[in-house]
Order: sequence, then C-alpha cells, then structure tokens
Amino acid sequence: MIVHAKTVTMFTKLVKENPKVIVDFWADWCGPCHMMGALLEKLDNEHPGALAIVKINVDQRELMQSIAKKYPFATHVPAIPTLVFMKDGKALDHVIREGSDKEEKADDADGDDEVEEVEEEDDEKPGPGQIVGTRNAVMLVTILENEGFL
Repeated sequence: MIVHAKTVTMFTKLVKENPKVIVDFWADWCGPCHMMGALLEKLDNEHPGALAIVKINVDQRELMQSIAKKYPFATHVPAIPTLVFMKDGKALDHVIREGSDKEEKADDADGDDEVEEVEEEDDEKPGPGQIVGTRNAVMLVTILENEGFL
C-alpha cells in the first residue's frame, strides 16, 4: 500500500495501523525521488500487504513541521529522497539517502537523533550501464529482509 500523507493525523494513523512502514520523503521536482518511487512501487507490487509506504512531500512545509514535532527523525531530511524505516511505530536506525550510496545509521543512543554515515566495505563506483542508486536499491531490499519487513 502506497499512501501520500496529507496531514499529521493521517500520518500518525497510518503509522499506528501498520506495523511495518517505509516513510519516503520526496518532492515532485526531484528526479532521484521518482526513481526511488518506481522502486518502491515495484516493491509494493511484489510484496502486497507486507508493509505500508507513506510518502511525504517535503515541499509541504506545514506538514513537515507538524510531523517533525511528533517524530524527531523528520527534522533530519537534508537531502531527498530519504527513506526512514518504522516498525511498530518506532523509527529504526536505517536511513537511505540518494546520492550518497551509503547507508546511514541514526545514532539515537543519546536521544539527539544524530545521523552518522557508515562506510561501505566495497568502495566500487557504478560502472557503464549501471543506474546511479542501484546500490541503494540493494541496500533497501537487504534492510527490509534483515529487519523482517519482507
């Protein structure tokens, strides 16, 4: 199920009603967001009912501010697309940001919701014919499998 959240109430309801949620921060003008959106649609089609995908348009500033008041992870969206994985109403420590080809972990041990980059062991760059962001797609599926989403 893919839903575009229009209000913080709608977002909260979706998070409460669905034990497994991917929050997709995106914008209509963002090319990589559309690429990630296509990947999420494919994932949703291949695994119907496995999880909810909630899209939040970052250009809706009032919505972003309202969500950030209730969910601190929403204050850390410096680049889009950004995916946040939620399980049972809590944000997990994995975040994927397009363009970095790195997995990031939210360091919330001290409650500050800071994000640190995790260097990948394989420093290989995409080759000819590869789509930039392919590594993010692989990370997405790996995280979802490891966290029991799929």
